[in-house]
Amino acid sequence: MLFDAELARELEATREQLRNLIERNADAIVVVDQNGVVRFANPAAERLFRQSRQELIGAPLGMPVVVGEITEVDIVGQGDEVGVAEMRVVETEWGGASARLAVLRDITERKRAEQQRELLFQEQVARAQAEEALRERDEFLALASHELKTPAATLSATAQLLHRQLERQGNLEREQLDRALERLQEQSQRLGRLVDRLLDVSRINASRLTIEPEPTNLVALVAEVVAANQLTTSRHTIMVQGPDELQAVVDRDRVTQVVNNLLDNAIKYSPEGGLIEVNLSRTAFDEACLAVRDHGVGIPEDQRDMLFERFYRAHDDDQFSGMGLGLFVTRHVVELHGGSISVDSPPDGGARFTVRVPLRNDSAHTVH
Repeated sequence: MLFDAELARELEATREQLRNLIERNADAIVVVDQNGVVRFANPAAERLFRQSRQELIGAPLGMPVVVGEITEVDIVGQGDEVGVAEMRVVETEWGGASARLAVLRDITERKRAEQQRELLFQEQVARAQAEEALRERDEFLALASHELKTPAATLSATAQLLHRQLERQGNLEREQLDRALERLQEQSQRLGRLVDRLLDVSRINASRLTIEPEPTNLVALVAEVVAANQLTTSRHTIMVQGPDELQAVVDRDRVTQVVNNLLDNAIKYSPEGGLIEVNLSRTAFDEACLAVRDHGVGIPEDQRDMLFERFYRAHDDDQFSGMGLGLFVTRHVVELHGGSISVDSPPDGGARFTVRVPLRNDSAHTVH
């Protein structure tokens, strides 16, 4: 009997320690029965749920109490104040019946701090993006202003020269007039191309750049564009190789723009002149493959990935003018056709741009 009394006292002391531990625990501890009704709640639970023990006990807990890993749960107290808690649940016994004991740790302040850090980070990212956009805008405006001024100034100077010569001489020799008109046409076309590229960039940014595919003989189209570009240079020889005919469903005007951009690029970056090779073929994958290769300064390997980005220029110096938009627009036009464009540097120098587009285009794409 003495032993039993001693054991009972020790057991009661252990229970008292456990009760004190539960009562004083900083974490909320609740016991719910199989129906989800609260059978026990410690003072920390009163603080967490903003309700008294009398209000909690006998009422549904109002959230799933599932045995398993730690989960995050929303806590809605009086006044609809929402908090967050981490909850761990274990199986237990209460009053001789199976029950579940849930331990909830209030992490509301931690979550608020995390949200504030996230908001601060997003604000910093947004500010950095805005500053980058402003920087790009300023660089673009400065570059566009410089590029547009050159043909505009040439047009103005040529017109003034013609006017002065006409005033002095009373008339103009045919050769003088032909040279002046050729220069006016060349610079006006250049100005038009620059404006078109600016408009295309605006359309791309607004996701409004589209294509209107139609049956087109690519061989005839490429030959026409090559002939027009050959007239603009006496230092280069543009050689075309390909089949007699290659039919494709493409936007004729946009593909003309692509070929013009690639030839313009090849001429610009081979300032010493030389051969420009244009090769048109049909691939085994039912694609049209257009390769334009020059023997100029080439493209550094570490810059090829950036070459088709907006405003990017591989050779950023005064020798090669441009806004870095031609290849950017070209890539988007090619992608609108469901195709791809790539660049490589042949072992003997220069650069080769390769465009592949499906011969059939069932629907126009929109590129973002």
